[in-house]
Amino acid sequence: MQTTTKRIIDTVHELASVKPVNGFILDEHGNMNKLENVKEHELLRDQLVREMSREAAALADEIQALKTKFAKRFEQHINTLSDLYEVKVGGKKGNVKLLSYDKKLRIERSKQDRLTTNEHMVVATQLVDQCLAGWSKGSNRNLQAFVRKYFRTDAKGNYNIADLQRVRKLKLDTPDELWEKAMQALDNAIEYDFTTTYFRAFYREDDGQYVQIPLDIAKA
Repeated sequence: MQTTTKRIIDTVHELASVKPVNGFILDEHGNMNKLENVKEHELLRDQLVREMSREAAALADEIQALKTKFAKRFEQHINTLSDLYEVKVGGKKGNVKLLSYDKKLRIERSKQDRLTTNEHMVVATQLVDQCLAGWSKGSNRNLQAFVRKYFRTDAKGNYNIADLQRVRKLKLDTPDELWEKAMQALDNAIEYDFTTTYFRAFYREDDGQYVQIPLDIAKA
């Protein structure tokens, strides 16, 4: 994930640094147009977008550096406690909360496994389609609607893992051998991809509620 973020930042910096060359500017189709033929407001807009994109990439770079710094300092503290008590410190999947002495500030580290689908998904999809076709001859329409709702892909053809897991938990009133095969294929289709680590900072209001410090520019 860190490599992907760095690639995005580097790409934006590169694009934001593009300038007119010898009186020509590149358009969206790859054509070089004379500056004198480009409207002034389009040039001003181009300059503004590149400046703001460069600033956004710089901020993303700082946030990435902050996350790396947090991870190092957080791990050092956990290791200190581990050595002190000779036990492994941390919650499920490495989730940990640190609080200031007055409990008014809190830092959280949470880890989340990201899942993906593999080639078994092709078989699972075909088997589920066969089940739905068979059920359409008289089975519960609500059951069909449930499966169709969650056993679907997005615009890019990707499955939502949480939706697939909802389908996997479905229990049929009447045993269906074909459905069992489909669910077996689905089990084999979902596999671990990578683990993402999140850091969140909070402060406590007078009423005792913790409020997250916005690090997302959209929520600031």
